[in-house]
Amino acid sequence: MCQPPFTIQTSVAVINERDNWTSFCWRHGGPDAERARWLTGDAAYVRALSQKAVDDHFFTFGVDPASGSCNGFQLEAIAAYQFTNAVSLGIGGRWWHLNTNAIDSFQQLETYTVDRYGVILQGAYRFN
Repeated sequence: MCQPPFTIQTSVAVINERDNWTSFCWRHGGPDAERARWLTGDAAYVRALSQKAVDDHFFTFGVDPASGSCNGFQLEAIAAYQFTNAVSLGIGGRWWHLNTNAIDSFQQLETYTVDRYGVILQGAYRFN
């Protein structure tokens, strides 16, 4: 019944956002995290020194940059099978999580929560 005076097709870009994080992390893993010969784990605390975000609002006020910093973590686990003394294959997963508080050009607080995850496939060959 109530419709706007115009409609925008889904193929038309209305807003675009680009984010960049500059970060470092402290890790604990490798040989200390091996609980069994076939299972390894790794954990990291992630601190982003800066996060730069730029929103392009194409139909309203234009560009709205924001910047902030964040904390997060990275978890990884891999299960591997040793076929021979030289050959092993493994599969696992990795999860990155970041929480950012940023201030934009209008002095508004923007909160970002980012989760990235994926599957890891690995193969190894050891030379004697």
